[in-house]
Amino acid sequence: MYDIRELLDKAISITEKKIVLYEKLLNGHTDEQLKALIRVMIHIAQRDKHYYLGLGANINDENAQEIDFATYDMIASLINQFVRTFNPPEVESRLEIVEFALNFEKSLYALMVDIQGRLVQSEGLSESITYKTLGKMVNQKLKVISSLEFFAKQ
Repeated sequence: MYDIRELLDKAISITEKKIVLYEKLLNGHTDEQLKALIRVMIHIAQRDKHYYLGLGANINDENAQEIDFATYDMIASLINQFVRTFNPPEVESRLEIVEFALNFEKSLYALMVDIQGRLVQSEGLSESITYKTLGKMVNQKLKVISSLEFFAKQ
């Protein structure tokens, strides 16, 4: 049975990869201001991960609606394609790291909205816990984008 928990697991996996990427960037630089900004990016990603874990903790076998295999397979394919295009940047400035993070988060937001739309279209789950959980994930992503846009203006 496939349900929203598998999608949350994939979101957590993407976030963990993002944290590893930021940690590599952190270790590769000596500029203390850039390192401080990268630490903020790590903190934001960790906050996302904990948010997703919290969402998953509220879902059990009784309240999770099944996603049919064809729909799940299509969504998993979109997610895997997204992960394959995730290329770590060569950053030398604070602006470059913020722009990378902002573009990444906007792409992830678009992916989440796409998934949400496909679930409604193919499953008719607009009132389900799956749709509502994805909605919460989308709203969380908008908060992250807003924070990064603030950093970009600095």
